[in-house]
Amino acid sequence: MNIVFFEIKKLLRSKVLWLIVALSIALNISLVFINSYYREDLTYINEIAEKFGTKITAAGIVNIEEFYDAEFDLLNSQFKSATGRDFQFDDRNYTDAYPKIPDIGSRVKKLNIISAVIAEEKNIYESKNESSEEFKQQLESRNLKTDSKTVHKLSAIQKIFLSLRFSKADAVGEQNFLSQGIIYNLHYSLYSEIMFAFYLEMMFIAAFVTLYSLSSEFSYGTASLVYCTKRGKKLQKSKLTASMALTTVIFAAVACITLLTYFIYYPQSDFYDMQISSPMYGALLPKISFTLLGYLFANLATGLVLTLLFVMFAYIIGGVVKNSFFSLIIFAAVQLFLILTGFKGSGKSTSLMEIIFMYNPAAMLITADISNGTFSANCGNWYMLTDLFKSLPFYEFTVIIMWLIINSVLSKCSTKFFNRRDIK
Repeated sequence: MNIVFFEIKKLLRSKVLWLIVALSIALNISLVFINSYYREDLTYINEIAEKFGTKITAAGIVNIEEFYDAEFDLLNSQFKSATGRDFQFDDRNYTDAYPKIPDIGSRVKKLNIISAVIAEEKNIYESKNESSEEFKQQLESRNLKTDSKTVHKLSAIQKIFLSLRFSKADAVGEQNFLSQGIIYNLHYSLYSEIMFAFYLEMMFIAAFVTLYSLSSEFSYGTASLVYCTKRGKKLQKSKLTASMALTTVIFAAVACITLLTYFIYYPQSDFYDMQISSPMYGALLPKISFTLLGYLFANLATGLVLTLLFVMFAYIIGGVVKNSFFSLIIFAAVQLFLILTGFKGSGKSTSLMEIIFMYNPAAMLITADISNGTFSANCGNWYMLTDLFKSLPFYEFTVIIMWLIINSVLSKCSTKFFNRRDIK
């Protein structure tokens, strides 16, 4: 344990590591502020959620309509008193009302947002029965439409899985504010931008920490002294443990700073226990039931496990290549290869090798479309039904378990290779 402790202390003395962590935090915080134009709108959405809840119900829609009428009548009364005319939305000349109603601009915006919420909720609620029947018919025929152009031919297992999941979601009324508007946009940007950048940073930091630790004895010229002893031969395992421990601490620290900044800047306390799915939107329906906060914790736990798998990837390479710079290049090349080979099949492959390359940690983070030359975030789709059509039902667990076994075996081979080679 003392060796692990001293290895961590040695890593913490690296100025480059601190610089990388600082840059990661700065990038994440800058991504948080990119969508700052949602902040004022979110204030009004929070007010609606606090007063009337987040679920879409007939009574809730009526209550919001009454709230809108009261706000409109109050503004109209004040506007008429100030200008002598009734308030009209198409009247953009509010100049003469400003002295007596200085907040008229924000109040008009609030009314517009409440109106949009009412219209969207009515549309979702009124189409619920029709959409439910259409969805059930598609399940029965095993031809599911996820948009106007895409139809997925469902297997028998997929049909059963979707039927059970949809029935549960429909029964508990998982239709809510996330189905539309600002909350959906914030939820989408959190995973497609902020969390995506965070996980990529952690991939790089995991590789840097591990490779820096493994190559430090060669860099300082102490390899011949350290590795010639019996205890020195076991040092690699301590370095792996130290790398995993420090990477976990950095992961937790950067995640806390990033997410605290996000939730302070975009307060959503009324939505933490809200179901994040809606039966009417397949892309938002998780394979298991999640609240907004529950999904975030599940996402972070999955991301941490993937990050530790990247530590093992780097350890395997570092045990073969002494130079940390070249090891980092090889690590990047291997991850790029895995991204390009990931999720190209239909989930029905019989070749073990094809399954191994299809389902890998790097491809869990990034989806590559070679034909269009584009890369997109995949972390927002973890445990969502969107992946059911191109992968195994719970491919996330398949990736983690399969690659944990593969990396464990390769790590042992890498350690044996290192111990047998010339250490000079």
